Amino acid sequence: MKRQWFFPSWVLVFVYLAVRFWQQARALGVLGTSRRWQAAIFLSALVAFGALVLWGWLRHTIPAWVAALGHLAGRARQFGVVVAVLYPVGVFLLVWHPMYGAYFTSLWTRLALLYLGASLCALWLYAGWPQRPPVAWLVGVLLYQVVAYALLWFLGPVSPYPLSLGWSETSRYYYASLFLSPRLYGFRAAWPALHPSRYLLQSIPFWFGTLPLWVHRAWQAALWI
Repeated sequence: MKRQWFFPSWVLVFVYLAVRFWQQARALGVLGTSRRWQAAIFLSALVAFGALVLWGWLRHTIPAWVAALGHLAGRARQFGVVVAVLYPVGVFLLVWHPMYGAYFTSLWTRLALLYLGASLCALWLYAGWPQRPPVAWLVGVLLYQVVAYALLWFLGPVSPYPLSLGWSETSRYYYASLFLSPRLYGFRAAWPALHPSRYLLQSIPFWFGTLPLWVHRAWQAALWI
């Protein structure tokens, strides 16, 4: 069956997650003491084993409950579209969570999460629209989710929070303001010697007078995008 190759990919992804969680817990020195890290490692390994067993089972027969599940997914295909659209938002919130985000600090771990969601959504959408092959659905959903996650990542810091959100954030705005120093500071200051073209582009909001801080952050995010 042309959908069976999803299962070995899930096995590889969950094996990677289990190994990655083990490495992180060991580096933090909590491998033998933290129940959360132990649970993350155990659950990842358990799901990998379950996907491996299910893959071997489905290679020989298709149980009635699997066919019924596919039929149900086909009837609820609109809901599958909603899940595919909103899944990157869930990954973004999970990564930024103050507690659970610590498990997904690696870029490859986040990509693994996106792949899991994209592959499940691809199968769901294939059940609803079988005219397109599962690989086409996977490529389309994965591209959308990666782009959506990247947009959320860059636009996430856009806020009116008055303090610095990261290292040297205020320095970037200061360097950008130097191009309009006579208007802003009352004297002509030297232009920035470091990345002048970047800060020239970043200075554009200063041309429109006193704008809120979130506008400067939004413009910086737009430049990154």
